[in-house]
Amino acid sequence: MARSRSIKIIEQAAPGLKNLVLPMEAMINEHWNGIFDQVEDIKVRYWEEMKKNVEERKFKQNNSVVKLPTEAFLKSTFIVYRPSFRMGKKPSGDSVRLAWVKASHVFGTGTSKKVATTHIQMNATQSNLMPSFYHPSKFKFPVEAEWQKEIVLRYEQEIAYYRVLTWKLMIAAKEYMAISQVLNKSFDNLEEVQDPNGTPQNQSDNSDPLMVASEALKAADDDINAISAEFAKLLVDTEPDLLEAYGVDPDVRHMYMGSTN
Repeated sequence: MARSRSIKIIEQAAPGLKNLVLPMEAMINEHWNGIFDQVEDIKVRYWEEMKKNVEERKFKQNNSVVKLPTEAFLKSTFIVYRPSFRMGKKPSGDSVRLAWVKASHVFGTGTSKKVATTHIQMNATQSNLMPSFYHPSKFKFPVEAEWQKEIVLRYEQEIAYYRVLTWKLMIAAKEYMAISQVLNKSFDNLEEVQDPNGTPQNQSDNSDPLMVASEALKAADDDINAISAEFAKLLVDTEPDLLEAYGVDPDVRHMYMGSTN
């Protein structure tokens, strides 16, 4: 979430705003990295539990008088679903994936063994305020490996929690970028119109709320749900012709998921 320049804040014009805005990006990134640590821990715990169960089944098979047929035993100890995580250093839709892959078989010998995997398609949500999710029916197991289902669903519940948090952090990061760009322009204009004694010489263009809202929308890549509720409501309540005059596509109003009351 790199910025071309730092936010220039005039403390006299906005007392206390410097203390509020500047730590936002650092706070968002700190939470992001904290989530990364948590999901990595989930992956470690998942494999530890699966391996423990496999070892118990191997022990039982080796010490049982009536053993499972070889093929059935191999199916029962083959881990069908594997966590597939990717998180960049900063919030971005391209930098995060908290998903599962399904392993179909192992090929190769010795240390060159590889597992063939396929990504599991997630269920889309009806709201762009929430991420996609896995319905329990997505996870299918052979009869011999049915014992794995409870474990997978239990860990997916944990992963889903952090999937929602990363999604909300990405929305917050987008909102932050929109705010920072508006503030950059707003405070730069304030600097330009002040005389050496700090007396305003004329009115800033940013006194036009619709102009500020349209700039926030542009900074958020036309995602009306990523800007503040006040800006979004202003755009929704504005006539299409006037929106076009401000360079806003009127259709964005229909994408708003929040309340307009």
